[in-house]
Amino acid sequence: MNSGDQSLSPAERQKALVQHLARYRISIREVLLRRIYHGAEVQLANALQALRRKNLVSFRTRGLAGGHTFYQLTEAAYLELGVGEHAAKERAKPPSAQPLHKALATLWFCTMYQPRRRLLDEKKAFDLIPLLPPGNDPHVLEELLDGTPRLYRLYIPGSRAGHAYTLKNLKSDTLALARTPAGEALLRSGTVAFAILVHSDARRDLFEHELERIRPLLPLGMLIPIALAPSPDTLPHFLADRPEI
Repeated sequence: MNSGDQSLSPAERQKALVQHLARYRISIREVLLRRIYHGAEVQLANALQALRRKNLVSFRTRGLAGGHTFYQLTEAAYLELGVGEHAAKERAKPPSAQPLHKALATLWFCTMYQPRRRLLDEKKAFDLIPLLPPGNDPHVLEELLDGTPRLYRLYIPGSRAGHAYTLKNLKSDTLALARTPAGEALLRSGTVAFAILVHSDARRDLFEHELERIRPLLPLGMLIPIALAPSPDTLPHFLADRPEI
C-alpha cells in the first residue's frame, strides 16, 4: 500500500497509519499530515481517536518540547501485527531520551526531505547489503531518480555528545566495508552511504569541520552527508521552519 496515494479510502489510510507507526515506532502530527493525510487535519484527528478508542495507538504528551504529542502503537496493536509478546511490550513502551531522539531524527530524515526514504529493519538491511559491517544504527533505503537503491547507515549523536565517538565509529565502519573490492565498489558508487544527523547548524558546522580532518583516512569517493534533523528539544524550531502542509 502506498500511503502517498490520495485515492486511499479512510480504512486504507488508517491501515497505512498503523503500518507507518510500526515502521518508525513513533510519529508526529506534522509527518502524518504530510505523508499520509495530505493536510486533511479532521480526517487525521478522527483516525487517531478511533485507533485510540480501540487501544491500538497511544498519545504521548511528554518528551517533546513545545507541548508536542507523539504517537505510538500499543502492545495490543503490535500483537495484532504478529509481533512476539516480548518485542510488542518493548516497542510499545515510551522511549527514553536518547532512543526518542534517534527515532525522531530518523523519522524526519525519512519523511520530511525529498527524495523520500524508508527505514528498514536490521534483517532487511543486511539481506540487501550482506557486506555491511555489524552495527545497530538505523538503516534507511532511498530510491534514486534512476530507480537504483541507496542504503544509508545513520549516526545520530546525542544532543550533548561530542564528535569524537561518532566519527570513530563512522571511520571504523567505512574502513571495514572497504576491506574488500566489492565493499569498496559499494562506497564509490554511492550504493552505500553513511549519514550523520545533527540538530543544529552549529553542530553541523562542527561535524563538517571535524570530518574534513579525517577524510584523508577514509575510503575515496564515499558519500557522508551531514543532515539536519530535530532532537526532542529542537523540534519546535524545525516545525516553525517547515513550509505549510
